[in-house]
Amino acid sequence: MSVHSRPISIPICSAVASNSLTELISSHWNNFTIAQRIDIRNYVLGYLANNGPTLQDFVTLSLIKLVCRITKLGWFDDSTHRELTDDVTKFLQATVDHCILGLKILNQLVDELNIPTTGRTRIYGDVGTIQAPTNWRPVLQDPGTTELLLDFYANTEPPRSNKAMEAVILICSVRRSLFPSDKEREAFLGRIMAGIRELLKNQTGLQHQDNYHQFCRLLGRLKANYQLSELVKTEGYLDWLDLAASFTTQSIRNWHDGALEDPLEDDGSLMEQMDRLPTICRFQYNSVATIILAKFDPLMEKYRELMSHLMTSSTESAPPNVAQQVNILEGQLTWLTYVCGAIVGGHSWSSSRIGNGEETLDASLSKRVLQLAQGMDFRLTNSNGVGKADVKLEMAMLYYFQNFRRVYMFMWESSNSDSMSMGGMKLESVPSTKQKVYQNMFENMGLGNHTVVANLIVTKIGKNLKFWPDEHEIVSKTLDLLTDMAGGYSSSKLLLTLDTVKYLASHHTHEEFPFLNVLSNARKRTTFHAILVRLLLSPNGQEKLGVTFDQFMEPIIETMSQLGALDATQLRSEAARMPLIGVFRDLRGVTMSLHNRRSYGMLFDMLEPRHMPLLSRVADSWFDQPDVMISLLRFVQEFCHNKANRVNFDQSSPNGILLFRATSDVVCAFGRRALNATAPTSGDIYKSKYKGMSLALSIINSALGGNYVCFGVFALYNDPALENALDISLKMALGIPLEHVVAYPKLSSSVFGFIEIIFRNHIKTTLALDTSVFMQLMNAVHEGLQSSDAQISSMCANSIDHLATFYYENSGKDKPEQSLPNQQSIFRLVIVSNKMASILFSAWALLLLLCHVIPTASKSRSDAYDMLAASIRRNELSDYDIKTISSALKGLSTTQAALKRIDGTAHEMYQRTHKSSTTLEGDDDDDEDSSGKIGGLKVKGRMSRNAARVGCVADALFAAELCELSASVPSSVSVNHDETEDGTLADWTEREIVFNATIYPDESTNNKQSNVALSVLVIYEPKYNGGAGVRHGGIEDLLSFAQEEADDDSDSAESNSSTQSTSSQRGRFIIILSDHDASSSKNDLPYIISTLDVPPIRVKLNRQSNEMASVSEPLYRLAGTLIRSVGQVIDLNDKKEEVSDNESDSEATNDTQKQPSDRPAIHIVGHSLSGAVGALAANILDGRLPMPSSEETSATRWSGFARDRVSALCLGCPPCMSGIEVDFVTSVINGDDIVPRSSYRTLQRLYGRTERSIKGGILGKGVGWMSDAARLTVTGLTSGSSKKKDAHLAVPGRVYLIRPRRIGGGSSSIHEVGGSIGGRENFRAAVLWQLNDVLLSKSLWKHHSQSSYIRSLDRVQLKGFSDDTD
Repeated sequence: MSVHSRPISIPICSAVASNSLTELISSHWNNFTIAQRIDIRNYVLGYLANNGPTLQDFVTLSLIKLVCRITKLGWFDDSTHRELTDDVTKFLQATVDHCILGLKILNQLVDELNIPTTGRTRIYGDVGTIQAPTNWRPVLQDPGTTELLLDFYANTEPPRSNKAMEAVILICSVRRSLFPSDKEREAFLGRIMAGIRELLKNQTGLQHQDNYHQFCRLLGRLKANYQLSELVKTEGYLDWLDLAASFTTQSIRNWHDGALEDPLEDDGSLMEQMDRLPTICRFQYNSVATIILAKFDPLMEKYRELMSHLMTSSTESAPPNVAQQVNILEGQLTWLTYVCGAIVGGHSWSSSRIGNGEETLDASLSKRVLQLAQGMDFRLTNSNGVGKADVKLEMAMLYYFQNFRRVYMFMWESSNSDSMSMGGMKLESVPSTKQKVYQNMFENMGLGNHTVVANLIVTKIGKNLKFWPDEHEIVSKTLDLLTDMAGGYSSSKLLLTLDTVKYLASHHTHEEFPFLNVLSNARKRTTFHAILVRLLLSPNGQEKLGVTFDQFMEPIIETMSQLGALDATQLRSEAARMPLIGVFRDLRGVTMSLHNRRSYGMLFDMLEPRHMPLLSRVADSWFDQPDVMISLLRFVQEFCHNKANRVNFDQSSPNGILLFRATSDVVCAFGRRALNATAPTSGDIYKSKYKGMSLALSIINSALGGNYVCFGVFALYNDPALENALDISLKMALGIPLEHVVAYPKLSSSVFGFIEIIFRNHIKTTLALDTSVFMQLMNAVHEGLQSSDAQISSMCANSIDHLATFYYENSGKDKPEQSLPNQQSIFRLVIVSNKMASILFSAWALLLLLCHVIPTASKSRSDAYDMLAASIRRNELSDYDIKTISSALKGLSTTQAALKRIDGTAHEMYQRTHKSSTTLEGDDDDDEDSSGKIGGLKVKGRMSRNAARVGCVADALFAAELCELSASVPSSVSVNHDETEDGTLADWTEREIVFNATIYPDESTNNKQSNVALSVLVIYEPKYNGGAGVRHGGIEDLLSFAQEEADDDSDSAESNSSTQSTSSQRGRFIIILSDHDASSSKNDLPYIISTLDVPPIRVKLNRQSNEMASVSEPLYRLAGTLIRSVGQVIDLNDKKEEVSDNESDSEATNDTQKQPSDRPAIHIVGHSLSGAVGALAANILDGRLPMPSSEETSATRWSGFARDRVSALCLGCPPCMSGIEVDFVTSVINGDDIVPRSSYRTLQRLYGRTERSIKGGILGKGVGWMSDAARLTVTGLTSGSSKKKDAHLAVPGRVYLIRPRRIGGGSSSIHEVGGSIGGRENFRAAVLWQLNDVLLSKSLWKHHSQSSYIRSLDRVQLKGFSDDTD
């Protein structure tokens, strides 16, 4: 019998599959539906009943564990899981073997239930809730239960009493769902409150520390689990509140830590207190600030007097009584500094209290702390580092600086100028409330503007780095502060102007900053240089700092030159240890901040070829010294890591090969010596041996997967670099015992990553290995597949996939590869090996489960019908399960699929029978009214429509690019430049981000609507000189851009004339919208459906007439919130006119003085729900819709604010308005996208169709095919021509539909639909394309993705237009 036909039936396969399923169920429990959980449980129980007595014990145990795990996790989800004991009874009543199985199941179930489950029912510290079984409800609601526990507490001593109190805490933590109504829950809460009140009155048991602690936990749990509105309704609440307040006050007064314990030493406890302090202090901030200042000022005065006596001497050298006074004062000032830092850090810009004058109190506290910092720096500098303050005071100062930076440094750039330049004009802007608060803060501080304060902070950072080299915590916290300051866009630009930062950039050596030469600070050298290089390479960084990159690197390169000149003996000497560690740490920090091809190339040119040989020499000499080798290997790992595609050399450059050679030399030099070295018998084997090997393998992984080397060159020219690297790496990977590999996570990642990459990119070399070596690799893969780490098991599964793919693709070839003499024997061994069978079977089982059991995390790949069924069930058809609804939807889809096939066949026949026309004259059957002028050419008919379609495609692709940009920029982060030369924010575009935030609806909206949130990114483009409103974008903009390119090549006279005629640049605001947190579960189909399944509201267009329009309420209200949020930014252009004309009718005057053609254009783009919000916002700004606000002034201000200069482009926009025809909004629909077809009306029709299909049964489904098709046809046509069309929502603006086609190699066609389009296109849109009904298709969700829109737009082909570029 052939080995291929022999069935695989090995017990270990069943065990591996069962264990894998148990692991997957435990890790991804929420991805299984209730029906799937029950099906798996029943299948395994049936398998045990039929085959259990004949299975081996380890297989039986694995299956029993799976059943018990499912039962435990699903105990509260479905009553079926709680019936396991009834099912086991059947085992106990059968044969003896079945009885033994039943007992094993019960035993395992008890063990399983006693093990806490991560991610399921648990209490999170002291603020969580617990789920109690429903049948416990009578006991928990019985008043006698609470009374019994409280009486037991009052009449016993610890530990019994505190255990009773713990039980009361748990009872207080039960979920709201346990109580059938709010009345029962209020009664339950009243009993708890009454019991606590009696305990507080009598102070029962609170003299015991254990009881006291548990009672405090009870008060905290009560506050966390019940709303204040619930507490105030209970009887005797005021008495309870007075008693609780007195108890808290007395507890604080009696609190002490003992004479021998310093509370400042416990950082965890200290930070916990500081976290709670702002809420308490800001409740009555005036009185609290007065108390703090009254204590701070005398202490400061006394501290100044003592410092004047000490002068330049240290505190330790002072007389004992003086030293004691200094220590006491510094301890008190440390506490006050921490308190001030916590309070200032508790300032909230989103609070309703903003603008109430609290910033003046912040200023008073900050002034004292900053004056203290100045005094400490003055003494430290004059004493040349001798007169140091207490370490704890320095740490408190850094804590204050960090909080101050977080609250008051994010607006430094915006406050730097009160004007904005647009189109060559400098416009004065009115400061916002935040800016006023910010300015008031610094004015009341009285120390100077924000630049002076920033310089004070940075100077303190420099002093700490200079004079505290041996205090690791101070150095670490100081560099953390500097990192955070350099990481912010506004603060980093300010840092470039400060003298201290310039000094740091030009004197970054250990002679100036001794901490660099302290071994314990070696890691901080990397951080220090990474910060400086980040600032240096920021826009205009080298110019502002006065240092070029070459000058910055001079000290490092000089050190490398000196080290390279040493011979082998000198290089291995102790004198070279610290310079080697330092230079490699510095280089790693520099490399970490290189994010593009240009900056990386500058460093590479410095190191290659002169200094690269030093790396392999050091690896050969210092292989046995972890501190040196770790520094070297971490630098090499960072240097060869191709992040952001920075390692990208020219095609004619050999640098990629040279880089791999250098990398190979380092790995081989270290690997050979490490493999031959004697294994350590004591100490940490990971640090002394495995850590270096792990880094070496990581280096090879980065080099092999970096995509900057053509590895075929090495064999072609007999270069052994690749062969040597693979040989040494393979020996290191297989030379480490597997039990050690799996014991260390980082080592596992490196080893299995190397195995995966050689199977992926070097499979032929892998198959040419000796059989024993290859089986070692497969044995490692087998071990990795069983890992609980998803990354490790994924790497091993990928290795199996690469191997199977190679075998499948090459097994049928007549001529096997000549270079693989071992190939056939290896594959034969793979097939007949039991262990390999279990590997392949477990990998297959894992893949099968991932594909068929576990829904993929990506919704675009999951079953579209199941997703839509979940949405329908959640909203309307809750009486049916998802499987039933999904089946009905699939049946209904056949109707619409038939209509789609008719359209596809007709389109294909039309394309095959009509020749392509490239003339500017239209077809004979085209309407004459479609003619017009484009770029000076008179066009009509098909060519005119095609030109409009070309413009739509170009605009839509630009919108998609902007949406991708929005996804890559984190909320509240300003990134005003792009590393690539052709990026959206490239320097030459002069575009800048002026607003970046997440907005939420008004609190007045209901819960269903308040789930909608937007991420908003506003870009200002001062050089824009195109059209606005209706004339924004389109084919005209494309032709004008081409004309500008042609003008650049014309003679100078014409160029000058053109320049003069186009010198006036209006500018443009681009508002990019995206659904907030697009990666979260909210951005799925059920969430969108629930948002759109809301009846539309009618809106009165103006006060003078009775014209009405329909809008989607949640999206309309969010559009108003959007305008109010970005209004301050887009309104900057009109501030100057409003101020200058306030003595007359400002609106009329402004309209006279400044026409819409002179004002900045406003263009809004968005995808999905955010696109609809953008379309509604555009209609409001143009005056077509009023503002959704009760304030008349707000409505007057914004409605019509940007008339004739606002436009919008929406991708996948849902129906959101009707009754208004607008031509400045363009909407694009991709294929079968469900979202543009989903409105309250269409969803209600879908619910009705689905319910009729379910109730009709099998016969009803068969008979109803034609009736459903007829009904769809009628509703589709009537929806488009209904007299009540204004009451039905539609996709806004000019609507274009992209249809993916089979003909033309998968190209797409584009059609204008809706609006005034009639005739054949209107029939196709309503009936064949189902734009007025939800189109049921497997691609209904896939076509909604942004990537699908881009792909379809890229493939659009039109008659008369060619993609040829020759």
